[in-house]
Amino acid sequence: GSGRDVASASSNSNESLLQFIKIFRKNLGRMQLHLHRYNTYFLRIHALKTWRDSPSTLLLLFGLFSASIWLAVVPPRVTFALFSIYAFTRPLRHKKQAAP
Repeated sequence: GSGRDVASASSNSNESLLQFIKIFRKNLGRMQLHLHRYNTYFLRIHALKTWRDSPSTLLLLFGLFSASIWLAVVPPRVTFALFSIYAFTRPLRHKKQAAP
C-alpha cells in the first residue's frame, strides 16, 4: 500500500511543478515586455540627463523653467481650475470625425 501512496504523491508533485512551469512561461513574455518598456523609459531619461539628445534636453529645461514661472506668478486656484477644465473636457475634444 505505501508504494502506491508514494508514487501517487510523487505524481501529484510532478504535475503541480509542471503546472507551475507552464504558468510561469505563460507570464514570462508579458513580464519581459514590461521590463523592456521600463528600460526604454529609463534610457530616455538617462539620455536627457547626460545631454545625449540635446534638443530634447533643452525642451525639457525650457518646459521646467516655464512651469516654474507659471507656478510662481499664477495663483494655485487658477492653475487648478484650468487643469480641471482641461482634464474633464478631454473626452469631448478627442472625438474622431466620421469619414464622409
